Amino acid sequence: MKSKSHHPELRAFMDSMPDVQAMDLLQPDMNGSLRGKRVGPEDFSKAFGPGVNVCASTVIMDTKGQTFDHVVYGGQDGDPDVLSHAVPGSLAPVPWAAVPSAQVLLEMSEPDGQPFFADPRQVLRRAGQPLVDMGLHAVVATELEFYLLEHDGSRFRPVVGRIPGSELRQTGLQYGSFEELSTIESLLGELDATCRAQNIPAGAALSEFAPGQFEVNLRHVDDPALACDHAVLFKRALKAVAQKHGLAASFMAKPFAGSSGCGLHIHISLLDDDGNNVFAGTSADGPFSDTLASCDWRTGAGDGGEHGDLCAKCEFLPPVSP
Repeated sequence: MKSKSHHPELRAFMDSMPDVQAMDLLQPDMNGSLRGKRVGPEDFSKAFGPGVNVCASTVIMDTKGQTFDHVVYGGQDGDPDVLSHAVPGSLAPVPWAAVPSAQVLLEMSEPDGQPFFADPRQVLRRAGQPLVDMGLHAVVATELEFYLLEHDGSRFRPVVGRIPGSELRQTGLQYGSFEELSTIESLLGELDATCRAQNIPAGAALSEFAPGQFEVNLRHVDDPALACDHAVLFKRALKAVAQKHGLAASFMAKPFAGSSGCGLHIHISLLDDDGNNVFAGTSADGPFSDTLASCDWRTGAGDGGEHGDLCAKCEFLPPVSP
């Protein structure tokens, strides 16, 4: 049964991909894991209209998908549903699926239409609202480090490049090694095609500070929530592509005790209403703006200038200037 919808994004997508048979409804949780459900064509329009019922505890779980004994949501409240709706612009194909499929991100709301307090998207919006109130706009990009792993029958071990002309494994860290990238060249090619199909702005790739560890940079966007969307969707895409190549991808902070951990670098610029970066420029203290230089990062105090309140918002940050 074909999906019928008056929603322009879904209608345009189905016109271009009429054979889609399944849609993954993706709800990010507080750990950045994507949870949700898969629906058939007869239910495609729900996420774009009245909404889809989702357990409220979906976003308040540990990394193994379990609720917490000391948190009422899920374990002590009957696990009520909230409504989730499609995030505009997030509908995309799933190139690795065995049957023609689509995916779309969800955001949660209460039955009265108010944002659900624990939805990570709403948490981020609340955190960023003071900047918006000050007339500042965050431009954000992420860099994700990960290991590509193979299983030898008893344990996982990193995929390591070979010394050219041999089957000997490379030794040492091999940071920035093209031989390491050559080892996964076909995977990177498929990953690039997947990211393009899903509008994930992937950029440079490089080998990192451990055997089998890599990094991919995502491009800057002027919406912090969208930057986070890109990060969680990239993780999903990479894991799927790696599995097709007989590998696993791990973004764990420290999967191997004797090797470098995996970082998630978040790059942030703050622009004012005129498009000026309030962190950039020069001051008496160095190559950064007076706004940044005027902040006492230990007390959150500023000089009361145009963006003096910014200092109070950043009280939790470590020192970045003398």
